[in-house]
Amino acid sequence: MEFSDKLPDASVNISRESPLKEFAILFSGLLGFALAIYFALGLLIDYSVKHLSAEQERALSLSLGMEWAAIDLPERSAPIQAMVDRLLGECAALPYKIKIVVVKNDAVNAAAFPGGVVLVFTGLLDKMRSENELAFVLGHELGHFKNRDHLKGMGRLLVLLVGSVFVLGPDNALGNLALSSLNLAETGFSRRQESDADEFALKTLQCRYGHVGGATDFFATMMKEESGLKLFNHFFASHPDSQKRIDAMDQQADQAGYPQKATVPMPVLDKES
Repeated sequence: MEFSDKLPDASVNISRESPLKEFAILFSGLLGFALAIYFALGLLIDYSVKHLSAEQERALSLSLGMEWAAIDLPERSAPIQAMVDRLLGECAALPYKIKIVVVKNDAVNAAAFPGGVVLVFTGLLDKMRSENELAFVLGHELGHFKNRDHLKGMGRLLVLLVGSVFVLGPDNALGNLALSSLNLAETGFSRRQESDADEFALKTLQCRYGHVGGATDFFATMMKEESGLKLFNHFFASHPDSQKRIDAMDQQADQAGYPQKATVPMPVLDKES
């Protein structure tokens, strides 16, 4: 039998698999690896912040250049500061003093920052109908400090940003997609934080006033203003659904035997900027 030497077929280096399928497999593998690293570092951050002292946290805040005096509205923050001081003194002891900073902004929100700072937006204050309602919102933010949620969130965000830039480069379309995927995976963590802070605020309200009247008023108000695309908003939101939060707090109050009583009128807050 005569041997015939043949050149390989011209298509020998062409994959028979779909390029889109190969891309999907490669991207899924990379994303899975990134998720594993991200959550592993997240666990390390959660462990580390538990051992961070109040002094170290204040130093961290200063190192980040967080200056609040320029944006604060003292005439509005003073009475709220007094409310927080009472909550801290009577019911919600924390290892450091909390500073209230009121910012002129229409956002209906408040946020905890490293160093013991709570940013309160005027849009939130304008929605408050009673002192109890405001005390619950403030107690919620104190709950984040109690559980060090603000540090955990900042640490995870830092890992997310550094990892995205290091692996995929700045302003990379693929990086933005991966960043969105990681953010979506993290929403469950944030919802647990919010639920724990709600429970802390409920206990604080009961301690301060002897009842939990007004605890769910804010969420009832927000429900009326939620978008019609509620299902999709809830899926991508870090905060639990308002109705679920109300139901959970009503259940906690019933189990703990917390009564519902009349609320205290909202203190007069100077609205001049």
